[in-house]
Amino acid sequence: MDGILGLAFQSLAINNMTPPFINAVQQNLVPQPLFTVWLDTIGNSEEDNNGGLFTFGGIDAVNCDANNTDWVPLADETWWEFAIDNCTVGTKTISDETSYVVSTQAPLCSWATPSWSRR
Repeated sequence: MDGILGLAFQSLAINNMTPPFINAVQQNLVPQPLFTVWLDTIGNSEEDNNGGLFTFGGIDAVNCDANNTDWVPLADETWWEFAIDNCTVGTKTISDETSYVVSTQAPLCSWATPSWSRR
């Protein structure tokens, strides 16, 4: 697949178009109204072989542990934004409550101005 597949909400869509996944949910084309994203690096970082898998309509049972999945409410139906009270990336920890945005469009995650502390 090449390009952008709209996984955001309709409130962010150009010309208020219904995003493809929301359209599939509305037409009952997927078993469940959810998708999972599994990202991985294949090989070492010098090879730059990034890979992953999108699973539409359910949880990727091969790469994601359905028994160890937590659900959190979204801030609103715009971005995939939710509240967190801590998050560890490498050896750094966000230790105060903030909101967090994940995006499948860009190779990044962002959060409101966090306080970083060493673990």
